[in-house]
Amino acid sequence: MSTTHAEYVAPLDDFIFQRWLSFPEWWEEIVFVDNKKNTLSRKTLVLSIANQDGGAHVDPKLTDVYARLSRQNSLGWILTTGEDMPAIESPERAAIRQIAHETLETLIPGYRKMPKYECEIVFGGAMDVEGETLPPLQNKSG
Repeated sequence: MSTTHAEYVAPLDDFIFQRWLSFPEWWEEIVFVDNKKNTLSRKTLVLSIANQDGGAHVDPKLTDVYARLSRQNSLGWILTTGEDMPAIESPERAAIRQIAHETLETLIPGYRKMPKYECEIVFGGAMDVEGETLPPLQNKSG
């Protein structure tokens, strides 16, 4: 098997657990930690896209953390294909799709959507923030 393409995708409902949070907890929850330990919450990401990157208007200068995430591969993921090592681009696009999905799931009872993967390999990751404990796994149906 030869893989020549990799991309970030929104997992939508392709999770083994779900946890419900109050809006302030959900909005302020960290969704990205980059290779310099800079963080972005849903709020920061949505407002950066809306106010700086073509949403409501385009600011002449992006914030450093958002610019590094969206333009400079600050997460550090690459695809190794022999001699080439291209960066995996645009994590912010997959994240904003996931945030929109989570919003729809909250507003529309019974809303469900599974992603359509267009790649040979799909893997998911987890983040452990030092000093925090992960919540127990909960099956979505129960």
